[in-house]
Amino acid sequence: MFDRQPIASRGRQLVEAPTPPPRSTSGRRLESKPDPVPREIGREPRRPEPEPVDELDEARRELADLTEWWKTEPPREVRDVQRIIDVAREASEKAEHANPFTRGWLRHAAERTAAEQSQLLKQTAPWLENTTIPATYAEANAFRTNASKATLDHMRKPYEDRVRRLNRSLFNERIKQRLAENIEKAKTTHEPIPQPHHRHSR
Repeated sequence: MFDRQPIASRGRQLVEAPTPPPRSTSGRRLESKPDPVPREIGREPRRPEPEPVDELDEARRELADLTEWWKTEPPREVRDVQRIIDVAREASEKAEHANPFTRGWLRHAAERTAAEQSQLLKQTAPWLENTTIPATYAEANAFRTNASKATLDHMRKPYEDRVRRLNRSLFNERIKQRLAENIEKAKTTHEPIPQPHHRHSR
């Protein structure tokens, strides 16, 4: 594309002067409305604080959605725990289905694998109270189920705590509001109780 800017103006940028406000016929400037307060560029307008009821409902929905989602897609922490246990579980299963000539050797190998995976599980999932993986297939299978549930409960706990905290805060706020309403009602409806006159004995 060709530059249509005049040669004389190339190399410098023309800055137009601001247009002055129109003048009235009497020579005075017309009164103009004040400009709105400019908003800082890049900053979102300040949003009002969410109501306690709305915040509690949102927390409950989030917990319900996560619980439903985790039924089909467990969180990464649960999958990591299961993978660690599966290594030991497969070794024990292999030993139990081995022929009599190799069963003893594979059983010792399964015990060694279970001990190694237990150490890895202890480092990966410190929230588990029991990280000792059994060396038999049936016990390792039950251990996997319990460890998965405990990990899922651990992941859900922050969301459950948030719901309880918001629920307790909303309950206290309603009690405080009801107490303030009762105090205000008592101020407007309470009549002073007449004091009994004491007769002076002569």
